[in-house]
Amino acid sequence: MEMCRQKVTHRKYGAGTVIGFDDRVLTVFFDQYGAHSFRYPDIFASELKAVDPEVQRRIDAALKGE
Repeated sequence: MEMCRQKVTHRKYGAGTVIGFDDRVLTVFFDQYGAHSFRYPDIFASELKAVDPEVQRRIDAALKGE
């Protein structure tokens, strides 16, 4: 799945943009907090959400192992 340039929201850091992705690590840039790396897809289970509903649906499927 193409994740770079996807818009996301984080529970603590707010709105951000994915700037890097390598199957297990997602790097997101937040305007006020800079870049942070997270374990993919685990971070989407509690802290992060994709703005695009189709992308979020695919992430939810990955979390379920589909």
